[in-house]
Amino acid sequence: MFEAVAFKLFNLAGVEAPNTHWVHFRIIDETNEANPKDQYSGDFWGVYLAVEEMGGRFLKEHHLPNGNLFKMEGGTGELKNTGPSGITNKQDLNKFLATYSRGNPSEVWWRANLDLPRYYNYRAIIEGIHHYDVGDGKNYFYLLDPQSGKWSVHPWDVDLTWANGMYGSGDEPFKSRVLSRPAFRLEYQNRLREIRDLLFNTSQTGILIDEFARLLTGGEEEAKSIIAADRRRWDYHPVMATSGNAGQGGFYSASPTKDFAGMVQLMKIYVRKRSTWSDTILLRDPQIPATPKLTYSGPPDFSKLSFELSDYSGTNSFAALQWRIADVTLSSGVRVSGARPEGPAASPAVVGLANHYEINPLWQSAELLEFKSHFDFPSLALHNGSTYRVRARVKDQTGRWSHWSAPFEFAIR
Repeated sequence: MFEAVAFKLFNLAGVEAPNTHWVHFRIIDETNEANPKDQYSGDFWGVYLAVEEMGGRFLKEHHLPNGNLFKMEGGTGELKNTGPSGITNKQDLNKFLATYSRGNPSEVWWRANLDLPRYYNYRAIIEGIHHYDVGDGKNYFYLLDPQSGKWSVHPWDVDLTWANGMYGSGDEPFKSRVLSRPAFRLEYQNRLREIRDLLFNTSQTGILIDEFARLLTGGEEEAKSIIAADRRRWDYHPVMATSGNAGQGGFYSASPTKDFAGMVQLMKIYVRKRSTWSDTILLRDPQIPATPKLTYSGPPDFSKLSFELSDYSGTNSFAALQWRIADVTLSSGVRVSGARPEGPAASPAVVGLANHYEINPLWQSAELLEFKSHFDFPSLALHNGSTYRVRARVKDQTGRWSHWSAPFEFAIR
């Protein structure tokens, strides 16, 4: 769960990461596999997480440019994919490493050579899940876009996550070099604030955790699921007590209830705690504009989406306004703050079907440079049975964006 949910969060946030899938397999190595002598024998070998290998196929799957891709470790990188016009002697990587590690490149250089928006996404999820095992120069890949000439960072090996005590300082090469600059820090905080509002929160990440948990339990009682069979196969297997292995009885030992459901709950609790920490430490800025409030003013059938927005309020003067709408999947009974019509929030999520997450907009406006309290959305194809969230945010003259407003949530029936 830790790795699968982590990689999905990276992908949702806008930095391409490996896809994952759970598998189970059977190994026939004895003459009588059908009637094993105990639960530790037989052909059933439990549940495993398949992680997408990062190479040329990864780039194609994630619609990334076919450029030079390096697995970073030990102060250098191992070439895992060579683009059609890429060089093979690592001169491109060596030049990039030498420039940022031995000197003090200008802001112009950073904007020309590092894909900053992707980096902000990457750093935001690192902080959310505490993927700090990057401080030793490993567990990430560098990709050089042959068209733009910019490098991007992509995550790898995210098993030591979802707890503050996990290994590592978290100080990968760009944290201090990039985020120490006021202009970049402001841009990063804007994106982190947005990811907090739309993705890394108890509502959306909680639903994501449930989505992945249901894939393992099938939405049924835990004791009857394949994860229970996996635990019976391995948790007290004699081999686990031998040297070099994890020890017996370690499954879900961190959970007060000592079961899979308890570990799922611990992940959700960590989202809440880490969100509070992020807001308090990383996003502390008294100058951001006040979060606007919106009110629906359209017809009851939502045939025209019209809204009224509260007046702009901020330390600095108004610069821009933005609106968005997203199609969302909510667990049964989940509610969020904000005005909305009466009625069910949404249908329960279905096992095997991917959810819709608010971070992916159905439509988002450009930056509107004139403040107008009234706004009409363009005509959109809204579907019966779907649930939507509308939000707005404002920006001041210093470039600071407010939080997105509390959502107006409605269902088409």
